[in-house]
Amino acid sequence: MCSAYVRNDIFSTLSPDFFPTGAKQEKIRTRVITDQYIAFTDLRGFSMFTEAHPITGVEKSLDRLLDLVGRACLEFGGTNRFNAGDGYCLTFPDASLAMAVVERLAEEWGTFERCEGLHCPLKVVVHLGVLYAFRSYLYGDGLNVAEGIERATSRLLPGNTSIFVTGQVRQDLVGTPWDERLQPVAVRSTDPRLAEIEIYRLL
Repeated sequence: MCSAYVRNDIFSTLSPDFFPTGAKQEKIRTRVITDQYIAFTDLRGFSMFTEAHPITGVEKSLDRLLDLVGRACLEFGGTNRFNAGDGYCLTFPDASLAMAVVERLAEEWGTFERCEGLHCPLKVVVHLGVLYAFRSYLYGDGLNVAEGIERATSRLLPGNTSIFVTGQVRQDLVGTPWDERLQPVAVRSTDPRLAEIEIYRLL
C-alpha cells in the first residue's frame, strides 16, 4: 500500500457514518480528506541523471523542481503532501486548478530542462480520490490508484511531457480547455484496481 509522511498538524475525527451499524464507535484521530484531485509527479530518467552528473547538478535540478512546485501550489491553492526523491504528491480541491498547476509545472520544467541540457521529462498522473491522514502517515486507495497508474504509464512512449488523468477527472473537465485535448490510452497492468479505470493522456 502506498503511504507517505505529511505534516503532524492534520488531525481530526471520522464521521460516525464511517463505522458499520452497531459497531463500537471510538474517538479516533484520523483525518479524512475527501474529493481530492491527487497529482503524482515524476521525472523520467532522473536516477540515471544522478549517476552521470556531479552532485552540484543534481542539487540544482532538485532545488529548481522544489521551487516550481512551491510557487505553483501557492498560486493555485494546491497542497504539497509529500515528496520522495524527484517525485511529488500534490492535492487540489478542483480539477481545473489541478490541470492548471500540472501544465504550469510541465512548461516551466521543460524550459529549465532545455536550458540545462537535461533529458528528464516530467510525467504527471491526476486522479480523484480520498486520503486518510494519521499523525505523519498518509494513506488510502486514492494514493494507491494514482501510484499504480504512474507505474503503468511508464511503459508508454515518453513525450516531452506526459500528463495522464483518470476518467473521473476527465468528467470534471468537460467544457474546459483541457476537454478536447484528452485522448484515451490503453495501459497494461497486473493491478486489479486499474482494470476498470479509464486513462487519458493530455495532448
